[in-house]
Amino acid sequence: MTLTRGAINLGFADGGIADQPLMQDHEAAIADCVRALARYHDPREGAFTRVALAPCAPFNVTRQLMIDTAGLAEQLDCLLHTHLAETGDEDDFCADTLSAWQGSAVVHDPGLASLLAMGQIAYTIWRIIAQFWDVSAQ
Repeated sequence: MTLTRGAINLGFADGGIADQPLMQDHEAAIADCVRALARYHDPREGAFTRVALAPCAPFNVTRQLMIDTAGLAEQLDCLLHTHLAETGDEDDFCADTLSAWQGSAVVHDPGLASLLAMGQIAYTIWRIIAQFWDVSAQ
Protein backbone atom coordinates (compact mmCIF):
# COMPACT_ATOMS: atom_id res chain seq x y z
CA MET A 1 0.00 0.00 0.00
CA THR A 2 1.29 3.44 -0.87
CA LEU A 3 -0.04 6.38 1.11
CA THR A 4 0.52 9.95 -0.06
CA ARG A 5 1.38 12.98 1.98
CA GLY A 6 -0.10 15.89 0.03
CA ALA A 7 0.74 19.56 0.20
CA ILE A 8 -1.00 22.77 -0.88
CA ASN A 9 0.50 26.19 -0.27
CA LEU A 10 -0.77 28.40 -3.10
CA GLY A 11 -4.27 29.68 -2.49
CA PHE A 12 -6.52 32.34 -3.97
CA ALA A 13 -4.78 35.08 -2.00
CA ASP A 14 -1.45 34.26 -3.68
CA GLY A 15 -2.73 33.64 -7.20
CA GLY A 16 -3.53 29.95 -6.87
CA ILE A 17 -6.89 28.26 -7.21
CA ALA A 18 -7.29 26.54 -3.83
CA ASP A 19 -9.27 27.72 -0.80
CA GLN A 20 -7.17 29.53 1.80
CA PRO A 21 -8.13 27.24 4.73
CA LEU A 22 -6.35 24.38 2.92
CA MET A 23 -2.99 26.18 2.80
CA GLN A 24 0.03 25.01 4.73
CA ASP A 25 3.23 26.94 5.22
CA HIS A 26 6.13 25.73 3.04
CA GLU A 27 8.39 24.83 5.96
CA ALA A 28 5.58 23.09 7.84
CA ALA A 29 4.68 21.03 4.76
CA ILE A 30 8.28 19.91 4.22
CA ALA A 31 8.76 19.15 7.91
CA ASP A 32 5.62 17.03 7.99
CA CYS A 33 6.70 15.18 4.84
CA VAL A 34 9.91 14.27 6.66
CA ARG A 35 7.90 13.20 9.73
CA ALA A 36 5.51 11.03 7.68
CA LEU A 37 8.37 9.36 5.84
CA ALA A 38 10.32 8.70 9.06
CA ARG A 39 7.30 7.20 10.77
CA TYR A 40 5.51 5.28 8.01
CA HIS A 41 7.70 4.80 4.93
CA ASP A 42 9.41 1.49 4.25
CA PRO A 43 11.46 1.89 1.04
CA ARG A 44 12.13 -1.83 0.61
CA GLU A 45 10.78 -3.50 -2.52
CA GLY A 46 7.44 -5.14 -1.74
CA ALA A 47 7.08 -3.34 1.60
CA PHE A 48 3.56 -3.28 3.00
CA THR A 49 3.56 0.45 3.80
CA ARG A 50 5.17 3.06 1.63
CA VAL A 51 4.72 6.81 1.52
CA ALA A 52 4.80 8.95 -1.62
CA LEU A 53 5.11 12.72 -1.44
CA ALA A 54 2.33 14.51 -3.28
CA PRO A 55 2.59 18.25 -3.89
CA CYS A 56 -0.90 18.85 -5.26
CA ALA A 57 -0.37 20.55 -8.64
CA PRO A 58 1.33 23.56 -10.25
CA PHE A 59 -1.82 25.58 -9.61
CA ASN A 60 -1.89 24.75 -5.88
CA VAL A 61 1.79 24.74 -4.86
CA THR A 62 4.62 27.16 -5.34
CA ARG A 63 7.51 26.31 -7.64
CA GLN A 64 9.80 26.09 -4.62
CA LEU A 65 7.58 23.59 -2.81
CA MET A 66 7.47 21.44 -5.96
CA ILE A 67 11.27 21.57 -6.26
CA ASP A 68 11.89 20.92 -2.56
CA THR A 69 9.41 18.04 -2.42
CA ALA A 70 10.97 16.42 -5.50
CA GLY A 71 14.40 16.75 -3.90
CA LEU A 72 13.16 15.29 -0.63
CA ALA A 73 11.57 12.34 -2.43
CA GLU A 74 14.86 11.63 -4.17
CA GLN A 75 16.88 12.06 -0.98
CA LEU A 76 14.62 9.83 1.14
CA ASP A 77 13.90 7.22 -1.55
CA CYS A 78 10.18 7.56 -2.00
CA LEU A 79 7.82 8.09 -4.91
CA LEU A 80 6.58 11.49 -5.97
CA HIS A 81 3.03 12.09 -7.15
CA THR A 82 1.40 15.23 -8.54
CA HIS A 83 -1.37 16.34 -10.84
CA LEU A 84 -1.16 18.46 -13.93
CA ALA A 85 -4.00 20.48 -15.39
CA GLU A 86 -7.25 18.55 -15.45
CA THR A 87 -9.73 21.21 -16.59
CA GLY A 88 -9.72 24.13 -19.02
CA ASP A 89 -9.17 26.77 -16.34
CA GLU A 90 -6.31 24.72 -14.89
CA ASP A 91 -4.80 24.40 -18.39
CA ASP A 92 -4.89 28.19 -18.72
CA PHE A 93 -3.43 28.73 -15.25
CA CYS A 94 -0.59 26.28 -15.90
CA ALA A 95 0.18 27.77 -19.30
CA ASP A 96 0.53 31.22 -17.73
CA THR A 97 2.31 30.06 -14.58
CA LEU A 98 4.65 27.50 -16.10
CA SER A 99 5.76 29.92 -18.78
CA ALA A 100 6.68 32.26 -15.93
CA TRP A 101 8.74 29.42 -14.41
CA GLN A 102 10.58 28.83 -17.69
CA GLY A 103 14.36 28.87 -17.58
CA SER A 104 16.58 28.33 -20.57
CA ALA A 105 15.01 24.89 -21.00
CA VAL A 106 12.66 22.67 -19.06
CA VAL A 107 15.39 20.17 -18.24
CA HIS A 108 17.23 22.88 -16.30
CA ASP A 109 14.32 23.24 -13.88
CA PRO A 110 15.39 21.28 -10.77
CA GLY A 111 11.84 20.22 -9.92
CA LEU A 112 11.03 18.87 -13.34
CA ALA A 113 14.51 17.45 -13.81
CA SER A 114 14.05 15.49 -10.57
CA LEU A 115 10.70 14.18 -11.76
CA LEU A 116 12.19 13.11 -15.06
CA ALA A 117 15.23 11.49 -13.42
CA MET A 118 13.00 9.54 -11.07
CA GLY A 119 10.98 8.23 -14.02
CA GLN A 120 7.77 9.71 -12.69
CA ILE A 121 6.67 11.39 -15.91
CA ALA A 122 5.39 9.29 -18.76
CA TYR A 123 6.16 10.31 -22.32
CA THR A 124 2.65 11.63 -22.93
CA ILE A 125 2.83 13.79 -19.81
CA TRP A 126 6.26 15.03 -20.86
CA ARG A 127 4.70 16.16 -24.16
CA ILE A 128 2.06 18.15 -22.25
CA ILE A 129 4.66 19.75 -19.99
CA ALA A 130 6.88 20.51 -22.96
CA GLN A 131 4.06 22.54 -24.50
CA PHE A 132 3.89 24.72 -21.39
CA TRP A 133 7.64 25.28 -21.38
CA ASP A 134 7.80 25.49 -25.17
CA VAL A 135 10.36 22.72 -25.33
CA SER A 136 10.14 19.94 -27.89
CA ALA A 137 9.51 16.51 -26.43
CA GLN A 138 12.46 14.19 -26.91
